[in-house]
Amino acid sequence: MPLVVFRNVSKAFGSLEALADVDLDVQEGETVIICGPSGAGKSTLLRCVNGLEKPQKGDIWVDDMKITGDKSDLRTARKEIGIVFQSYNLFPHITVLKNLILGPMKAKGVDKEEAVAYARELLNRMGLIDKIDSYPDELSGGQAQRVAIARALAMRPKLMLFDEPTSALDPEMIQDVLQVMAQLSEQGMTMMVVSHEMGFAKAAADRVVFMADGRVVEEASPDAFFSSPRDPRSQKFVSQIIGI
Repeated sequence: MPLVVFRNVSKAFGSLEALADVDLDVQEGETVIICGPSGAGKSTLLRCVNGLEKPQKGDIWVDDMKITGDKSDLRTARKEIGIVFQSYNLFPHITVLKNLILGPMKAKGVDKEEAVAYARELLNRMGLIDKIDSYPDELSGGQAQRVAIARALAMRPKLMLFDEPTSALDPEMIQDVLQVMAQLSEQGMTMMVVSHEMGFAKAAADRVVFMADGRVVEEASPDAFFSSPRDPRSQKFVSQIIGI
């Protein structure tokens, strides 16, 4: 079974249909880029994976755990899902180190020594070991987003969700974050990424999922999607937004 499965998933906000009968599989170790115009349902799709939004119809499984319906395994599944938002959402009143160790200790019962050791390892990988005792407001935007990624990884998740992780960053900071994400992809982390960074999509994605009007319109390899998109909406997106 794929690591993530959507079957006939629909979600509406009042009269706005955000998702319409979405079917989608994500394989373990796969990096999937989700792109499309504003209002396509991309972020809603991601937020349904960890229960931040609940679909009105359809089912979702993560790691063979059903996370929709009355008898869901959502609480257990959430421990296997890391999510990084546009805003960093770090706890402002505690240090970088404490931001990283709080989740593993509270949610997974990891002892402090082990949590600290892994946090140091992650910060070293992010090039942020010198910020271990800093507070979030002492970090640049790029540093804060890399700490947010490290905090999600500290839970040792099986799946990472990224919702426009570079959209709030200055241009010079974007590459630092994308480099970290590319390394995660190379290491086999399963990733669902909502992003307009199409250079990253070409370089790191295994598959591009194009959405419009709450539907999955097209799925293809990066090469196929950028060289010969099939659907007229995909063609317009590639030609106008990507500039190819």
